[in-house]
Order: sequence, then structure tokens, then C-alpha cells
Amino acid sequence: MKPRDVIDLTLKNIKYRKQRSALTILGIIIGIAAVVGLMGLGDAIEGAITTQLSGLGGDKLIVTPGVSQQAFSRSANLQDTPSTTITSDTTGASPLTEREAQEISQLPYVLAVSPMVQQSYQVQFRSEYSRITVQFIEPIGASLVEQPGILEGRWLTQSDKNTCVLGYSIARETYSNDINLGDIININGTTCRVGGILTKQGGLTGMDNYIAININAIKTFMPTYDDKLSYINVRVTDTDKVTEVEESIKRLLLRLHNTIEEDFTILSFATIQESVSSITTLITAFLGGIAAISLLVGAIGISNTMFTSVMERTREIGILKAIGAKEKDVLSLFIAEASIMSLIGGLIGLLVGIGLSWSIINILPLLFPLPSGGANLKLVINPILLIGALLISVIIGAASGYFPARKAAKLNPIEAIWYE
Repeated sequence: MKPRDVIDLTLKNIKYRKQRSALTILGIIIGIAAVVGLMGLGDAIEGAITTQLSGLGGDKLIVTPGVSQQAFSRSANLQDTPSTTITSDTTGASPLTEREAQEISQLPYVLAVSPMVQQSYQVQFRSEYSRITVQFIEPIGASLVEQPGILEGRWLTQSDKNTCVLGYSIARETYSNDINLGDIININGTTCRVGGILTKQGGLTGMDNYIAININAIKTFMPTYDDKLSYINVRVTDTDKVTEVEESIKRLLLRLHNTIEEDFTILSFATIQESVSSITTLITAFLGGIAAISLLVGAIGISNTMFTSVMERTREIGILKAIGAKEKDVLSLFIAEASIMSLIGGLIGLLVGIGLSWSIINILPLLFPLPSGGANLKLVINPILLIGALLISVIIGAASGYFPARKAAKLNPIEAIWYE
């Protein structure tokens, strides 16, 4: 039997039993749509997180005290505006100091160093209060490392004492009224004049939700300051030298701390992305596993349909074998029928799955509004996923139809013809 004849007979049988075929195809559509939709959602989540992390920069390192629990944490103010910080377990760890930051700045391939003290305060603007994270920074180093964009006013200078620079969200979104240049805010009882407002940055390490103040003025706001830094930001001259600089910083701090065990953590874009990617991969695999259950149900539906079809067409099979059809012809006929139904269901399922991903990605922000600077989910169409899902659909269809087809091929033609 020629392949064309097999396909023609298969399409006629599918059309003749269109209601049953449609229900079988629907099972495959649901399975493939679930796989493509949920795994597409996982890819969108991973893409959004990677975009956020890209704000860290491939040529930057962050040195923090402590080693065991480094993570991104969100400190919300009273209006739930997020501020992202990098924290670690500092129990028993030697603190980072301004002297160490200075020594790091002398290492080869280090472009700039930004020592930083970070503290959360109640900040008053007019009659409103909000808890906001304040960063005490060295203006020149921070300018080179963070490269902040100025929307209004200016960046901090070395001589600034009671002048602050606000992130975009603080100035424009945190309070009922916008904060403008020259306005006075009260930080934990100490007044500060707004000298600059930054452009909107976004990303996990953007400064949208921070207030920046010259570290030379820290005693005014934090009388108990004892030279302990929250972390040190480092910008490297070349991304190819990041690993080399990281090793140099490790050796330097181990020597300065007079220890052989690291009591600090060095974070880079690569290490953070690697950790996050492993988590998002697990999430995507979990979603795909859940969706695969739908495919299993679809495969069972195909097998059931094909077994039923063998019973109904027993006499037809006997006639085919009696006029010369071989076992392989009968086998190919039923496998082709199962495969074509799976192919049709797979193609429709791909379109439905893409639509499902698009719908979830666009509906989620409406149900759960994202904060300013938060990650935006974008539809990711992965050709490998689509081709893989379609192949899996056809393979599952063929595999599901094999045993019914084998049963049909083994029928005795005389018994099949007289089958009632």
C-alpha cells in the first residue's frame, strides 16, 4: 500500500468518525496548549528576572559582609514602594570598612569603588511619612560605579552636607505631592534639601527607591556610625577581567581580615544570574510537569479511540488483508491515523498555547499591579519549545496508536471477515 493511499484512507476515516476524532484531537489540543502555555509563562518569568538583573551590569561586583544568606530582599515603605537591597548573614563576620574600600580601589583593573552605608528611615515630606532606604555614598565613586542619570538638578558633591538626591519613585510616586528641587524633607529628625532627582532606572539595583546622601555627612544622620559599611560596589575596567578582579578582592580581604575562611561575599551578575536561572528552570520544569499530565490524558484518549476503531473496523481489516494487504500496511494505516490526529491537535494546541501565554502575561498585571520599576512580563516565543512540543505530540500519537494498530495487524483475515 502506497503512502498516499494510507494518508487518503486515514483522512477519510477521521472525517467519517468526525465527532469521535474531534474529541480525541481536543485532548491533544488541551495537552499541548497546557505545555506550551505554562512553559512559555516560565520563559517569560525568566526573561523578566534576567532583565531586572541586567541592571547590575556585567562589569560590576558587590562585596557584602557575611557568607551564608546572600539574597535579594524587598523592604517596603508605608506605601508599599519596594526598595531592593542585597543582604547576607553577618553573624560573626568582620565588617567592611572605608579603608578596605580604598585598598580595593588600588587593585589592577578596578575602575571605581563605591563604599556604601544603607539604612531605613522614616522620611517626612510635608505632613506625610514613609519608610525609605537611605544610601550614604561617596559621590565620585558612586557616580562612576552607578552612573546615575540626572532628571533634574545635580548629583552630589564632596562638600554636600545636608543635600540629598532622590530616586525617581521617591520624588514622583511615594507621596501625594511630587517632591521638587529645593524642597525640604525630614530624615529621622534631620532636615535635608533636595538637590537632584534621578531619571527612572528600574532593575533590581536601580536607585528609583532610594535617597542618596554624601557619606561624609553620615554622622549628622547616624551619630553612632563606626566606619562599618553595608557593602562595597566595584566597577571593573573590562568585563573580561571581572573574575580576575574578584579573585584579587578575595585575596585582599582574606589578608586584611587575617583569616583563611571567607567572611564576606562577592556577588556578580554572572553568579546571581546563575542562581536565579536554576530557580526559574525548576519553576518551568514544574509547570511543564503539570502540563504533561494533560498530554498523558490525551494519549490515553488516542489509545481508547484506536482500540474502539479496531473493533468497529474488524471486518474492514479482514477484507483488506484478504485482498492482499500485509500486516505492515494495516499497522501503518492505524499508526498514521493516530499520528495525523495528534499532528492536527498539536498544531492547534501550539496556537492555543501561545494565546494562553499571551493572555496570562497580560491579565496578571491587571489582577496584581506591579510596583514601579518592577519586572514586566513579555511573551517569549521559543521555536525549540514549539517544534519540540509538536514532535512530542506526534510521537505520543504514534506510540498510543501502536498497540491498537498491532492488534489490528495480527487479526486473522477469515475470522475478521466473519466478525460480528
